Amino acid sequence: PRSTLFPYTTALPIYQGFDFVLASRLLKDAQNEEDKRILRLRKWFVRGVALIAKARWGLRKKGYLNDPLHGYRGISNKFMESMILQSQGVTADIEMIKHAYKKDFSTTTFPVIESERISGDTHFPAFNTGKRILSYLIRIR
Repeated sequence: PRSTLFPYTTALPIYQGFDFVLASRLLKDAQNEEDKRILRLRKWFVRGVALIAKARWGLRKKGYLNDPLHGYRGISNKFMESMILQSQGVTADIEMIKHAYKKDFSTTTFPVIESERISGDTHFPAFNTGKRILSYLIRIR
């Protein structure tokens, strides 16, 4: 899937001094490619991952990063320099969410519109990717 940044402007939150900015397909004015389907398994899985991450690492943190698996994100130099990714691949997204929650970084989200994939297949098959993400959420403090 592709996402369209909304709106195209320097008013995007990364320009407003936030340390971690996450584009979200789940906010008001956003669109997820599954929104027209009755069964929205991927969307529901992402919401579940977001809730687990908030419960594990962000209960005392303001804000809610509701689309933790979306790849469009902006990070400040301070955030980038303070983080050391421990894993490779799919869990890097969750590691960033954990880091944003556990450290005192300012975070926000903004809406994006996701469209259908225009070519090629995903590099993250749903079952295997989901299993790796859930394993990380369960075992990492």
